[in-house]
Amino acid sequence: MKSGVDISDLLGTRGPTIERIVPGCVPSDCEREHLARYQWAARELQGASVHRVLDSASGVGYGSAVLSKAGYDVVSIDCFREAVAFGSSRRWISKPLVGDVLELPFKSNSFDAVVSLETIEHLRRPGGFVKEVARVLKTGGLFLLSTPNAELSEQKNPYHHREFNLEELVAILVNAGFSIGGVLGQRLTLRGRFWERVRGLRRISWEIRRFSRVTRFYSPFAKPLVWCVRATQA
Repeated sequence: MKSGVDISDLLGTRGPTIERIVPGCVPSDCEREHLARYQWAARELQGASVHRVLDSASGVGYGSAVLSKAGYDVVSIDCFREAVAFGSSRRWISKPLVGDVLELPFKSNSFDAVVSLETIEHLRRPGGFVKEVARVLKTGGLFLLSTPNAELSEQKNPYHHREFNLEELVAILVNAGFSIGGVLGQRLTLRGRFWERVRGLRRISWEIRRFSRVTRFYSPFAKPLVWCVRATQA
């Protein structure tokens, strides 16, 4: 695929809000945060007898490159042809496909794992998407997804149709036949006003909130800005 697309079209066209991440064209902290989620996904796939992976809604494919480098056979699909072409031209995507994640063009039981980060909140039919993921996964296959936490998000992103709290997200997954294998978080926000009252503690709270690595989520102490969930196809 040839790519002659304007970078601004890839990033998004609705004001200052970014729709897609293009490495080298977004703020470094934003890029680092998104890459950290794919690095988490690559770690989660280790030791799980995973070979063939679908990167669903791959965008320009910088995350597909992370997964490929980790040793997986990655198929990348996105509805935006220009993004797929751009990623292919950068060799981030080795197996490109343009298509709709609500109607995945694959046979049932085709993949050992599906990775889909920052996708479900963009869709008008999130439940239909999760059921499609369940269909193309082999029995026992892994689904790794991330999405903003509706409880902490400002919910002003013009590209998002719906954001979820943890209970809503788990319900959609379970309804599609998934079992939840782990709930993690990114950019933890410490709970309680205590952290904001003391100057030194405010700094600690701010640094924790900036920390991009995906970590275990402990509800008594903090809430994440982004949910990162590992689910298994029953």
